[in-house]
Amino acid sequence: MQRGGKAENPEAGETAQVALDEIRTPRRITGIARMTEITPVLSVVERKELATLETSISNGIKNVGEALKRIHDSRLYREEFQSFEAYCTQKWQFSKTYAYGQIAICDTRKTSPFINDSTPHSHVAELAKLTTEARPVVYAAAQEVANAENRKVTAKDIRQIAAPKSTVDSTVDSPTAKTRAITAINILADRIAHMYAECPNENLWAEANDQIRFLTQIVTDWE
Repeated sequence: MQRGGKAENPEAGETAQVALDEIRTPRRITGIARMTEITPVLSVVERKELATLETSISNGIKNVGEALKRIHDSRLYREEFQSFEAYCTQKWQFSKTYAYGQIAICDTRKTSPFINDSTPHSHVAELAKLTTEARPVVYAAAQEVANAENRKVTAKDIRQIAAPKSTVDSTVDSPTAKTRAITAINILADRIAHMYAECPNENLWAEANDQIRFLTQIVTDWE
Protein backbone atom coordinates (compact mmCIF):
# COMPACT_ATOMS: atom_id res chain seq x y z
CA MET A 1 0.00 0.00 0.00
CA GLN A 2 1.30 3.44 -0.89
CA ARG A 3 0.65 6.94 0.49
CA GLY A 4 1.73 9.94 -1.55
CA GLY A 5 3.60 7.73 -4.00
CA LYS A 6 5.81 6.14 -1.30
CA ALA A 7 5.60 2.60 0.04
CA GLU A 8 4.75 2.37 3.76
CA ASN A 9 7.30 0.36 5.80
CA PRO A 10 5.81 -0.94 9.09
CA GLU A 11 9.20 -2.22 10.32
CA ALA A 12 10.78 1.19 9.92
CA GLY A 13 7.97 2.73 11.96
CA GLU A 14 8.45 0.21 14.75
CA THR A 15 12.22 0.85 14.80
CA ALA A 16 11.67 4.60 15.09
CA GLN A 17 9.24 4.09 17.98
CA VAL A 18 11.73 1.90 19.87
CA ALA A 19 14.44 4.56 19.44
CA LEU A 20 12.06 7.24 20.72
CA ASP A 21 11.16 5.13 23.75
CA GLU A 22 14.85 4.69 24.60
CA ILE A 23 15.34 8.45 24.57
CA ARG A 24 12.35 9.00 26.85
CA THR A 25 13.24 6.22 29.29
CA PRO A 26 16.25 6.87 31.60
CA ARG A 27 18.87 4.17 31.45
CA ARG A 28 19.44 2.21 34.62
CA ILE A 29 22.86 2.28 36.28
CA THR A 30 24.25 -1.21 36.26
CA GLY A 31 27.46 -3.11 36.83
CA ILE A 32 30.57 -1.11 37.67
CA ALA A 33 28.77 2.24 37.51
CA ARG A 34 26.29 1.16 40.19
CA MET A 35 29.07 -0.21 42.42
CA THR A 36 30.94 3.07 42.13
CA GLU A 37 27.86 5.02 43.16
CA ILE A 38 27.28 2.88 46.27
CA THR A 39 30.92 2.46 47.33
CA PRO A 40 33.04 5.38 46.12
CA VAL A 41 36.67 4.29 46.00
CA LEU A 42 39.53 6.65 46.73
CA SER A 43 42.30 6.91 44.19
CA VAL A 44 45.86 6.01 45.17
CA VAL A 45 46.71 9.71 45.45
CA GLU A 46 43.66 10.44 47.58
CA ARG A 47 44.39 7.51 49.89
CA LYS A 48 47.95 8.76 50.46
CA GLU A 49 46.68 12.27 51.11
CA LEU A 50 44.12 10.97 53.62
CA ALA A 51 46.84 9.04 55.47
CA THR A 52 48.99 12.18 55.69
CA LEU A 53 46.09 14.30 56.92
CA GLU A 54 45.08 11.74 59.53
CA THR A 55 48.66 11.69 60.80
CA SER A 56 48.43 15.46 61.26
CA ILE A 57 45.21 15.05 63.24
CA SER A 58 46.85 12.43 65.44
CA ASN A 59 49.96 14.48 66.12
CA GLY A 60 48.61 17.78 67.35
CA ILE A 61 46.00 20.47 67.78
CA LYS A 62 47.31 23.23 65.53
CA ASN A 63 46.82 21.38 62.23
CA VAL A 64 43.58 19.59 63.06
CA GLY A 65 41.36 22.23 61.48
CA GLU A 66 43.34 22.38 58.25
CA ALA A 67 43.36 18.58 57.94
CA LEU A 68 39.64 18.28 58.66
CA LYS A 69 38.85 21.02 56.17
CA ARG A 70 40.74 19.20 53.42
CA ILE A 71 39.07 15.89 54.25
CA HIS A 72 35.67 17.60 54.28
CA ASP A 73 36.10 19.60 51.08
CA SER A 74 37.52 16.64 49.08
CA ARG A 75 35.19 14.07 50.68
CA LEU A 76 38.16 11.86 51.50
CA TYR A 77 36.01 10.09 54.12
CA ARG A 78 33.63 8.69 51.51
CA GLU A 79 35.20 5.24 51.14
CA GLU A 80 34.30 4.16 54.67
CA PHE A 81 31.74 6.68 55.93
CA GLN A 82 28.46 8.04 54.62
CA SER A 83 29.05 11.58 55.89
CA PHE A 84 31.73 13.88 57.27
CA GLU A 85 29.93 13.96 60.63
CA ALA A 86 30.00 10.15 60.82
CA TYR A 87 33.69 10.15 59.98
CA CYS A 88 34.48 12.62 62.77
CA THR A 89 32.44 10.90 65.46
CA GLN A 90 33.33 7.29 64.62
CA LYS A 91 36.95 7.76 63.56
CA TRP A 92 38.05 10.45 66.02
CA GLN A 93 35.24 10.76 68.57
CA PHE A 94 34.95 14.43 67.57
CA SER A 95 31.56 16.05 68.01
CA LYS A 96 30.07 17.92 65.06
CA THR A 97 30.50 21.20 66.95
CA TYR A 98 34.17 20.53 67.66
CA ALA A 99 34.98 19.44 64.11
CA TYR A 100 33.39 22.44 62.42
CA GLY A 101 34.84 24.68 65.12
CA GLN A 102 38.34 23.51 64.19
CA ILE A 103 37.61 24.23 60.52
CA ALA A 104 36.43 27.73 61.48
CA ILE A 105 39.69 28.27 63.38
CA CYS A 106 41.63 27.24 60.27
CA ASP A 107 39.65 29.69 58.13
CA THR A 108 40.16 32.47 60.68
CA ARG A 109 43.91 31.96 60.74
CA LYS A 110 44.07 32.13 56.92
CA THR A 111 41.78 35.13 56.45
CA SER A 112 42.97 37.41 59.30
CA PRO A 113 46.07 39.42 58.28
CA PHE A 114 46.89 40.34 61.89
CA ILE A 115 47.22 36.66 62.85
CA ASN A 116 50.53 34.90 62.19
CA ASP A 117 52.11 31.53 62.89
CA SER A 118 53.11 32.60 66.40
CA THR A 119 49.54 33.52 67.39
CA PRO A 120 48.42 30.97 70.02
CA HIS A 121 45.76 28.49 68.99
CA SER A 122 43.61 29.50 71.96
CA HIS A 123 43.57 33.11 70.72
CA VAL A 124 42.47 32.10 67.24
CA ALA A 125 39.79 29.85 68.72
CA GLU A 126 38.22 32.82 70.51
CA LEU A 127 38.50 35.08 67.46
CA ALA A 128 36.85 32.44 65.26
CA LYS A 129 33.63 32.99 67.20
CA LEU A 130 33.47 36.63 66.05
CA THR A 131 32.57 38.29 62.79
CA THR A 132 35.37 39.08 60.36
CA GLU A 133 34.97 42.81 61.05
CA ALA A 134 35.05 42.47 64.85
CA ARG A 135 38.15 40.27 65.09
CA PRO A 136 40.90 42.89 64.62
CA VAL A 137 39.13 45.41 66.86
CA VAL A 138 38.56 42.93 69.69
CA TYR A 139 42.09 41.56 69.45
CA ALA A 140 43.60 45.04 69.54
CA ALA A 141 41.48 45.93 72.58
CA ALA A 142 42.53 42.74 74.36
CA GLN A 143 46.18 43.53 73.66
CA GLU A 144 45.74 47.01 75.11
CA VAL A 145 44.30 45.52 78.30
CA ALA A 146 47.30 43.23 78.61
CA ASN A 147 49.77 46.02 77.81
CA ALA A 148 48.24 48.24 80.48
CA GLU A 149 49.03 45.49 83.02
CA ASN A 150 52.48 44.78 81.53
CA ARG A 151 51.71 41.20 80.56
CA LYS A 152 50.94 39.07 77.51
CA VAL A 153 47.43 38.92 76.10
CA THR A 154 45.45 35.78 76.90
CA ALA A 155 42.47 33.99 75.42
CA LYS A 156 40.49 35.12 78.47
CA ASP A 157 41.20 38.77 77.57
CA ILE A 158 39.73 38.21 74.11
CA ARG A 159 36.73 36.37 75.55
CA GLN A 160 36.03 39.10 78.10
CA ILE A 161 36.21 41.90 75.54
CA ALA A 162 34.04 40.10 72.99
CA ALA A 163 31.43 38.34 75.12
CA PRO A 164 27.92 39.80 75.44
CA LYS A 165 26.84 40.44 79.01
CA SER A 166 24.61 37.34 79.09
CA THR A 167 27.64 35.06 78.71
CA VAL A 168 30.17 36.96 80.82
CA ASP A 169 31.07 35.22 84.07
CA SER A 170 30.78 36.95 87.42
CA THR A 171 34.49 37.77 87.69
CA VAL A 172 34.31 39.90 84.53
CA ASP A 173 31.39 41.96 85.85
CA SER A 174 33.50 43.48 88.61
CA PRO A 175 34.17 47.28 88.51
CA THR A 176 37.90 46.61 88.09
CA ALA A 177 37.38 44.51 84.96
CA LYS A 178 34.92 47.02 83.57
CA THR A 179 37.31 49.90 84.20
CA ARG A 180 40.17 48.03 82.52
CA ALA A 181 38.02 47.35 79.45
CA ILE A 182 36.95 51.00 79.15
CA THR A 183 40.55 52.14 79.55
CA ALA A 184 41.67 49.75 76.81
CA ILE A 185 38.97 51.01 74.43
CA ASN A 186 39.93 54.63 75.10
CA ILE A 187 43.59 53.87 74.44
CA LEU A 188 42.65 52.08 71.21
CA ALA A 189 40.47 55.00 70.11
CA ASP A 190 43.32 57.42 70.79
CA ARG A 191 45.78 55.36 68.74
CA ILE A 192 43.33 55.14 65.85
CA ALA A 193 42.97 58.93 65.95
CA HIS A 194 46.77 59.28 65.69
CA MET A 195 46.79 56.85 62.75
CA TYR A 196 44.11 58.89 61.01
CA ALA A 197 46.08 62.09 61.56
CA GLU A 198 49.17 60.53 59.99
CA CYS A 199 47.36 58.80 57.14
CA PRO A 200 43.75 59.96 56.61
CA ASN A 201 41.32 57.35 55.32
CA GLU A 202 37.68 58.30 55.63
CA ASN A 203 36.28 54.80 55.08
CA LEU A 204 38.54 53.11 57.64
CA TRP A 205 38.04 55.99 60.07
CA ALA A 206 34.25 55.61 59.92
CA GLU A 207 34.47 51.82 60.28
CA ALA A 208 36.88 52.09 63.23
CA ASN A 209 34.61 54.56 65.02
CA ASP A 210 31.63 52.27 64.52
CA GLN A 211 33.55 49.39 66.09
CA ILE A 212 34.72 51.56 68.99
CA ARG A 213 31.15 52.63 69.69
CA PHE A 214 30.06 48.99 69.49
CA LEU A 215 32.67 47.87 72.07
CA THR A 216 31.94 50.86 74.31
CA GLN A 217 28.24 50.00 74.34
CA ILE A 218 28.96 46.37 75.30
CA VAL A 219 31.15 47.43 78.21
CA THR A 220 28.71 50.10 79.33
CA ASP A 221 25.84 47.58 79.42
CA TRP A 222 27.68 45.23 81.80
CA GLU A 223 25.76 45.18 85.08
